[in-house]
Amino acid sequence: MLRNIFYNILLKNYSPLRRLGIFQGWWRKITIPPFDAKTKLYGSVVVLPSTHLIPVVARKCPTFNNPYLELVYDCVKEKNRKINIVDVGASIGDTFLFIRKNLPLAIDKIFCVEGHPGFAKYLAVNTKSFPEAIILRSVLSDKNEEVSSLVEIHESTASAQGKSFVKAQPLDSVIGEATNEIIDILKIDTDGFDGRILAGSLHILTQHRPLVIFEYHPGLIQNTGNDLFQPFAILENCRYNMLLWFDKYGVFSHFTSADDKMAFNQYAQECLQQGLEADMHYDIIALPEETGMDVQELSACRFAINKPIPY
Repeated sequence: MLRNIFYNILLKNYSPLRRLGIFQGWWRKITIPPFDAKTKLYGSVVVLPSTHLIPVVARKCPTFNNPYLELVYDCVKEKNRKINIVDVGASIGDTFLFIRKNLPLAIDKIFCVEGHPGFAKYLAVNTKSFPEAIILRSVLSDKNEEVSSLVEIHESTASAQGKSFVKAQPLDSVIGEATNEIIDILKIDTDGFDGRILAGSLHILTQHRPLVIFEYHPGLIQNTGNDLFQPFAILENCRYNMLLWFDKYGVFSHFTSADDKMAFNQYAQECLQQGLEADMHYDIIALPEETGMDVQELSACRFAINKPIPY
């Protein structure tokens, strides 16, 4: 397909075309209307919607997703074994491939949870060659209930803002049915529903004691009708005392404790004042109180900054 050829030519020449200021215009012409693009992402051949932003974001922002990669690296180093990960909001499988290709011996099993039918289709295609990736097609909440359906709010993400309703269940139930193995890392990226999913993961948090990384997006939390401060209340109650905050590009910002309500309100208001178009949000790593992990090393992301496969 001619458009697919030009799509890959654009990605191959991203840096010089961007310097000339012509990449974005050509990208729109080639990718719209959307088609199933075939390209190489993090060392693997994948199929994805042509308008999906991850190939461009990975090139534009070298630090993107670095906190997640560093967390996996430090976890493997601390435990001295392969680890089990739950990736909620696995999308097209890009975060799985990002970890697997940069840390090929890190993952024992990764449970890729995706509730959006469109993204789940690509996820199945892009992970079919990797037996460690277990796909769980489920919409999650804090209990068994019906929630707003997942709809794409832009080219690369879906949020529970649909007009119809779908069945949802807690992550504890989904993982309990899938495995009895210890979960070492819990990653959540669900565009406004992260607090509700943490509330549905109390057994995992209290019994497995995973390292946690989640997205804190006040604008989308409000748009999905959720509580701005629910994630922090859940983490505090489950004795996750240390929080490491990174900006949306993966650059370390600051530390807080899990009970710093004044700081949470300040950061929430700063994000909301920017408006949804600014897409201001944080990725937050939460560590259980008993961890022996070096938080300064984790925040520095030295391994991730020098990752072998950036895109």
